[in-house]
Amino acid sequence: MSRLFVSWLLFCLGWSIPSKGQIFADQLFYHTDQIEIPFELVNGFIVLDVAYGAQRLPLKFIFDTGAEYSVLTYKEYAVMSGAKIGRQVIILGADLSTKIRADVIHGNQLDIANRLNITNVDMILLGEDYLNIGQYVGFPIHGIIGANIFSRFLLEINYKKGLIIFHHPQNNSVRYKGYKEIEVDFISRKPYIQMLVEMPDGQTFTGKYLVDCGADLSLLMVLGSHKQLEVPKNTLVAHIAAGLGGSLKGYMGRVNRIELASLQLTAPIIHYQEMPDSLRLDASAKNGIVGNRILSMYNVLIDYPNRQLFLKPYRKKIRRMKVDKSGMSVIASGPFLKQLSIAHVLAGTPAAKAGLLPGDIILKVNGFPSVFWDVSTLNKKLMKKEGRKIKLVILRDEQRLKFSFRLKKYI
Repeated sequence: MSRLFVSWLLFCLGWSIPSKGQIFADQLFYHTDQIEIPFELVNGFIVLDVAYGAQRLPLKFIFDTGAEYSVLTYKEYAVMSGAKIGRQVIILGADLSTKIRADVIHGNQLDIANRLNITNVDMILLGEDYLNIGQYVGFPIHGIIGANIFSRFLLEINYKKGLIIFHHPQNNSVRYKGYKEIEVDFISRKPYIQMLVEMPDGQTFTGKYLVDCGADLSLLMVLGSHKQLEVPKNTLVAHIAAGLGGSLKGYMGRVNRIELASLQLTAPIIHYQEMPDSLRLDASAKNGIVGNRILSMYNVLIDYPNRQLFLKPYRKKIRRMKVDKSGMSVIASGPFLKQLSIAHVLAGTPAAKAGLLPGDIILKVNGFPSVFWDVSTLNKKLMKKEGRKIKLVILRDEQRLKFSFRLKKYI
């Protein structure tokens, strides 16, 4: 079961942030044509080290091409840094119904990986950590780096080297050899690409998908956004995402293939999301999200000033995507996120048949205490070959219980 979190699955109601805090390319690129920012890909999320404010508070941020604005999740850091709190805004949460109050904060300073210093930038301040991304990576996440910071650049995401490269917008030395230009639209500074999907019934459908490197998923398709997007057979009701103000439920299934930039991904697991009719008109030109589990197969080049997008695959052929074979999702929990616990269990899967339940705290995995595991390494183990035996010692209602099951494809 995928450990999904759509990091910026929300709608902003009737407001926008003025573009304050200009980023001057000539100053940032003095003596160089590019700035390389190292990142860590943790459980499907791009994590950056950020020194925040004049005090240079050491924080962790998610890098997200699917977010129009940057976000800070802890008010105390804004207060410590002296950021000015502006007007209040209303955000529609991940469940597409909950309204959350937030503030615009001005005068923020961020030094990204000690290599890119951004000053006087506006951000959204959440009253508390509604995002809870830390549960999915195993340590606190303090915010999101959104497009209002990087959309003035020629941006490269090199997953293979773990680098985000900010190229000077007028840099003509960028090599496009091996890249394929993809048809793209930019809506509210967010890129939407055309991508072909062959549905389970054999019909092909070319839709428009948000390029969202802040999403730990392969593909999310919005039901009802096109006449071909209906719930197919052989799907499971599944938890799709957790985020601002709630969670999303939908369906998990497979499509026959996905074709993008000369590569074909065979029989990948994707997710289907139901959207309320009241919001469907806003999303009528958009059919879903393509996330890191597909994007990380490419070197991604997004030319924001010239409104272009290029992809270069790392391999000529793609094998089947590795998927979970347990049916349970694991999160970090407890004080300082040092515990591992089960968040969701899909009915009819190996974990469910073994008797595991949401809320179970994992004490041991195959004889090793949970302190030797983190969310990412355990989830990778649950993607191993079919037949592998998983033995767990669980704490449930103050009782230690033993469970075992064998990994098996369940969809």
